[in-house]
Amino acid sequence: MTYGVDIRDTVSEAGSRRTTGLLAEQLEGLRPVLGAFSVAGFPDYRGGVEALVAYAESGAAVLEVGAPTVDPWLDGGAIAAAHRCAIRAGAGVETTLATVQQVSALSGKPVIVMSYWATVESYGLDYAKEVQMSHP
Repeated sequence: MTYGVDIRDTVSEAGSRRTTGLLAEQLEGLRPVLGAFSVAGFPDYRGGVEALVAYAESGAAVLEVGAPTVDPWLDGGAIAAAHRCAIRAGAGVETTLATVQQVSALSGKPVIVMSYWATVESYGLDYAKEVQMSHP
């Protein structure tokens, strides 16, 4: 449910317009849409990209990439453990952006970044623009 927000009006870059257009088509179709989530860099960069592409190939219409954070206080135990594993391996914003770029290019599916505000705040104002530009 989008609560009256028209996602097609939220971005202006051509690649992001394509992604939000695909997502809007799915939502407007009033049919169930399968989404899949994984933390960027879990269990490692390559494995994370391969898992998300496999989700897409198995029918996921929307892919969510979680930006690794040191304090995933809103997530349950399994996802928090994935965050900790990714952080220990050195994953961060750059890994998230690379994952979005690879998964979007390989799957052709909409990729959404899920992030805690602390990550956005620490990275700076360019975070959203960097995420947007990571879509091919």
